[in-house]
Amino acid sequence: MKKMIVIALSGGIALLFFSAFLSTMNAGKKDIHFNHLAIFVYDLEVSKTFYREVLQLEPIPEPFHDNKHTWFHIGEHGQLHIISGNQKEQTHIKDIHIAFSISSIEEFIKHLDKEKINYTNWTGDKKSAGSRADGVKQVYFQDPDGYWIEVNDEFPAVNVIRGCLKNPKKVTAERRGDAEFTSRINFISLRLCDSAVKKYF
Repeated sequence: MKKMIVIALSGGIALLFFSAFLSTMNAGKKDIHFNHLAIFVYDLEVSKTFYREVLQLEPIPEPFHDNKHTWFHIGEHGQLHIISGNQKEQTHIKDIHIAFSISSIEEFIKHLDKEKINYTNWTGDKKSAGSRADGVKQVYFQDPDGYWIEVNDEFPAVNVIRGCLKNPKKVTAERRGDAEFTSRINFISLRLCDSAVKKYF
């Protein structure tokens, strides 16, 4: 019995020390993260179909159950909240947009063509993808209410390959054995980077 009490006390003390350690680690960090984006739409069913079929977002439960709300999961912690009741005619500018990332912009463009969605690059050229200053490819299109959407290929795996091909010696020398980098790109290994280097250089 005494032995069990000692073990319990030891465990409790260890837990207190661990909690104190976590508090120290989190000291100075702001406890804030992105939660959701809400858009106000005219026809809920049309918008729901668009975001489910075109962007292939995953619907999640919403607490209202009033046929005026639809929620979708976006990203690790984020949500998209769609709320009906807006007027039919709306005006939106491209500078204000929501952006999503995908591994292959080419495959996504095929999907847009299949869904008969008009898309442009930033300058407005129809059926064209553009590139940011950092090389990320992107397309723009509008949802049924005119809200602008960007889809780009700023994806971990794509960025690794892009970095390998751009400066292979630096990437392989600095990144090999870097556990943090390996975990950050998660599903792609450094072997892929090495393979790219061997293939193109």
